[in-house]
Amino acid sequence: MTPLSALVLAVRRYIAAAPPRRGLVGARAGRESVLCYADHPWYHSLDYVCIVYADGSAQLLSRDEDECLLFATLWELER
Repeated sequence: MTPLSALVLAVRRYIAAAPPRRGLVGARAGRESVLCYADHPWYHSLDYVCIVYADGSAQLLSRDEDECLLFATLWELER
């Protein structure tokens, strides 16, 4: 499983566990079950940060366009 696909699954679990709410969440690559709020003091050490919107959608926050496109594609495939 790629790190981004693990992130997509983790964010999906995060959304399913509680009513969708807007916020930043992040994860370390390869740690599919660990998400944390990006306002946590050590969020700078996270490999990925994404924003979750109130409607249940999510967007990867990255300067790498390929990573963003891959995240968006994986997100849509998981629907």
